[in-house]
Amino acid sequence: MIKNTGNKVCSAPLSLVVITYNEEENIATCIESVFGWTSDIFVIDSYSNDATTQIAKNYTDKIYSHPFESFAAKRNWALDNLPFTYDWIFFLDADERFTPELRNEIGEVLTGEEPCYSAFYINRAFFFMDRWLKHGGFYPSRLIKLIRRGRARLIDAGLREYFKVDGQVGVLKQNLIHNSVKNLSWWIAKHNDYASKEAKELLEKKGRTALANAEKTGYLEASWRTHLRDIWNKIPMFIRPLILFSYRYIFRLGFLDGIPGLIYCFLHDLWYPFLIDAKCKEIQSKNASAISLNRK
Repeated sequence: MIKNTGNKVCSAPLSLVVITYNEEENIATCIESVFGWTSDIFVIDSYSNDATTQIAKNYTDKIYSHPFESFAAKRNWALDNLPFTYDWIFFLDADERFTPELRNEIGEVLTGEEPCYSAFYINRAFFFMDRWLKHGGFYPSRLIKLIRRGRARLIDAGLREYFKVDGQVGVLKQNLIHNSVKNLSWWIAKHNDYASKEAKELLEKKGRTALANAEKTGYLEASWRTHLRDIWNKIPMFIRPLILFSYRYIFRLGFLDGIPGLIYCFLHDLWYPFLIDAKCKEIQSKNASAISLNRK
C-alpha cells in the first residue's frame, strides 16, 4: 500500500525519476523528501537483489526494471519510454535529498509565469562522513537536474554524463543534498571499479569524441569541464594526482573541512586518480606485451 502523508499532492507540476540498484539504505529517505510534493514518481531499477523495490512500492507503483548500460543510456531510456504526466522532469539520484527550500523554489518557478528556460542547474551540497564539504571546490557543485521534456538528452561520456540542451539554461539558488557514502569500504570498492572504466575511457577517448561532437550542435552542460579534461590528459601520469590534491586541499582550502575533508581529498583527489593512472599504465603494458608477442 502506498503511504499517505496527509500533505497536499502534486503541488509542483513535475515528474520525478530515481535510478536505483541496491539502494535499500537510501531509497526511503530519498523519496520521502519529495513525497506529497509530486505524485508522478518513477523508480527505474536495475534488478536490485536487496529490498530496494519493495521499499519503493510504499511510495509509488510506477516502478520499472531496466538493465544498466550507463547512466546516460538509462536516463535517455526513461525520457523515451516513461508515461510522464508533466512536461518538467527531475532526475534525482537515490543518494540525494530535496530540501524544503528547493521544493519551494522549484514550485514557484514552475507554477509562476511560463519559464523561458529548457533546463535548470541545481546546487548540490555534498556531505561526506556526515560533514558538508563547503571547501575544496566541492561547493557550489552545479548540475543540470531539472529539464523540460523534449528539450534535453544525455551525452554518454563513459562514467560521466552531460545534458545537451535545446534552449536556455537557468540556475536555481537552493541546495540539493547529496550524501553518497554508505561506508568507506563501499566507497573504495565502487571507485576501484570506476577506476578501471576511467582508465579505459582515457585511453580510448570515446566519451571525449561524443562530447566534442555534441558541443558543435547545441548547448552542452558545463562544457568547460570537458576542456579541463583535455588539459588534465596532457599532464604526465602520476604527477597530476599530486597537483589535484594540492589544488583541492591547500589552494581551495579543503583543510577547513576538518578530518572528513582530509579523508575525502586524499581518497578522491589523490588515491583515486593515482589508481586510474596505474590502471592506464597496466593496460598500456599489456597492450605493448601483446604487440611484442605478435611480432615474434
